[in-house]
Amino acid sequence: LGVLPSFRRDAAGCLAAHASYCRREGLDAVALNMGLLGTFTLVVGAEQVASVFEDRESVMFKSAIDRRGVGLLTGIGVLLADGKEHTRKRRLVLPSFDARRLTAYVETMSDISKQVADELLGAADAAPPGGAATFEASNTMSSAALRIVGLCLFSSDPAGGSDAATKDFGSALEECLEHTAWISRSALPPPKWLPTRRNRRFWRNLRVLDS
Repeated sequence: LGVLPSFRRDAAGCLAAHASYCRREGLDAVALNMGLLGTFTLVVGAEQVASVFEDRESVMFKSAIDRRGVGLLTGIGVLLADGKEHTRKRRLVLPSFDARRLTAYVETMSDISKQVADELLGAADAAPPGGAATFEASNTMSSAALRIVGLCLFSSDPAGGSDAATKDFGSALEECLEHTAWISRSALPPPKWLPTRRNRRFWRNLRVLDS
């Protein structure tokens, strides 16, 4: 199974450990054996990463794993298309990424980042004299990322407002993102048509997003 078990337990930690190994050994990339999922290459050198994106576009194909997981949520759109089909779809969505829209995205990210900083500073100020301040870093950063996705892609703040629809949207989006990540990391996920508890929950949450 290679590194698949450790990747499934802690994907970020697994990749970080291999990236640290590359830096210690002076390597620009390392092969990761993912068992039944195949072998993947982790590129860590800045110049090599740039080279992959700029000079070796042909190796940047989307695997069946990508389509199986992310495709459930996004469909086979510009994120998952390859070659000429990707170019065609990219041209269709290009007007959505003009300078004014990108400026709005940056402002949204900046505003939420400042709010997170204020929250952390507030936690530090609330600490007793000579004591330590504690906060849930994972929940704080996950909430910030969720708000950025909601505002930039759906023009809706999952954490804003008090109406039930907004709260339902935030919960549904978080559940759908978790499910697509789980599908991508699973060696043998159940077929999407199989009415497992997880699949039923995903389709229920996806209907909330579609509505």
